[in-house]
Amino acid sequence: MASKEYDIVVYGATGFTGRLIVEYLAQNTDPSTLKWAISGRDSDKLFRLKNAIAAENETLSDVGVIVASNEDYESLVNLAQSAKVIITLAGPYAEYGELLVKACVESSTHCLDLSGEPNYVGGIYKDYNFPAERSGSIIISSCGFDSVPADLGAFYTALQLGEGDGKVIQSYVSVKGSVSGGTLRSAIENLEKRSLATLGEVEFSVGHKKFKSFHYQKLFKKWGIPMPVIDPVVVGRSSRARKDIYGDNFSYAQYIGLSHLLKTGAVFAGLGTLILASKSTTVKNRLTQWRKSGEGPSEDQRSKSHFKLNFIGTLEDKQVFTSVSGGDPGYSETAKMIGEAALLLVEEPNKFKGKGGVHTPAGVLGQKYLERLHQKGILFERVK
Repeated sequence: MASKEYDIVVYGATGFTGRLIVEYLAQNTDPSTLKWAISGRDSDKLFRLKNAIAAENETLSDVGVIVASNEDYESLVNLAQSAKVIITLAGPYAEYGELLVKACVESSTHCLDLSGEPNYVGGIYKDYNFPAERSGSIIISSCGFDSVPADLGAFYTALQLGEGDGKVIQSYVSVKGSVSGGTLRSAIENLEKRSLATLGEVEFSVGHKKFKSFHYQKLFKKWGIPMPVIDPVVVGRSSRARKDIYGDNFSYAQYIGLSHLLKTGAVFAGLGTLILASKSTTVKNRLTQWRKSGEGPSEDQRSKSHFKLNFIGTLEDKQVFTSVSGGDPGYSETAKMIGEAALLLVEEPNKFKGKGGVHTPAGVLGQKYLERLHQKGILFERVK
C-alpha cells in the first residue's frame, strides 16, 4: 500500500452524505501529511466540489479528482489501485456496491461503506471474506449510524461487564433527525425488492436468550419497540470475532425507545408509508419528489438533531448501564464515524497488518476506534 497515490478516496463524493464526508476530511486532516481525493462519475460536479473546498482552504487545492463509474469496471480497478482506503457512498449498495468491493479486494485496498442492507452485507461476507483475507483488504460495511453506535456501544458495555460467559445486552435507541433524498430512495428501493412476507426476516435480537417484544422499560422510562434492523446482526458478528471481549453465549436485543405510547403509532405509520411507497409508483414518486437525491436536511436542521442509545448489560448478578450519544445521527455524525474509521486505517496501518477480511466496525477497529470517536464528541459513558 505504500506505493499508492492517495491515502483516502471518497467515492460518490458529490452526493449529500459524500459532501459532508469531504467537509469532515477537509476540516480534520493535514494536507501536508495525508493525500486524499474525491471520485464519482460526473467530472463537472467533482471539479465544482474541489473548487468549493479549495475556496474555503487553499491548502486543499491539491485534493485529487478521479472519474469512475459502476458501469465501467476498469475505472473501478483504476480507482482501487490508486488508494489505500476507499469510502464508498454509491448506493443502494445491493445494486452498486459489489463491483467496487471486488476491485478493492483484487487491489489490496481497504473499503468502507454505510450499507444497512442485510442481504448485501451478508452476501459480501460470504463471497469476499476469504479473498480479502488473502489480499489483506479490510472491508467494513455499516460504518455509519448503521451500525457504529450499536456495535461499539455493545462492545463498550461488554468491556464494563468484565470477563465471563453469558453476557446479555439490550439497547434502546432514541433519535431526532431527518433524511436525505438518497437515503429515502435507498430505503424505498430496498423495500421494493422484498415481498411483504419477508419484511420481518431481520430479527431484533441475536443469541440464545428469549427477549421481550413490545414492553415498557422502567429503568429508562421508555416504551421498547423491537427494532429489526441490521444492527443486531452486526453486533452478533462482532461478538463472534471478539470472544475475548464478549465471551461465549452472548445475547443482544435492540429496541426503539419512545417516551410516549402515542409515538409508537407514528413509528408504525412511518414504516407503513415506506412500505406503501415501495409498492405504489404514485406514492413513491411523491415521496422522492419531496426530497430528491443530493438533497438533505439543512445545517440548521442537523444542528437540532441528536441520538442516544441506552444499554443494559447483565452478567450473572452484575448489571451495568451505559450510553452512546451524539449529534445529527444520519449525516454529520455518520461523516465523523466513517471518516475516523478511514483515518484510523491510514494512520495506524501496522495495527491492522494480517487482518484482511470482511469485518464489522467493532470486530476489527475496536477500542482505538471507540476512543477516537469519543474524542470527537460521540460519547461512550458508563451511567451506573
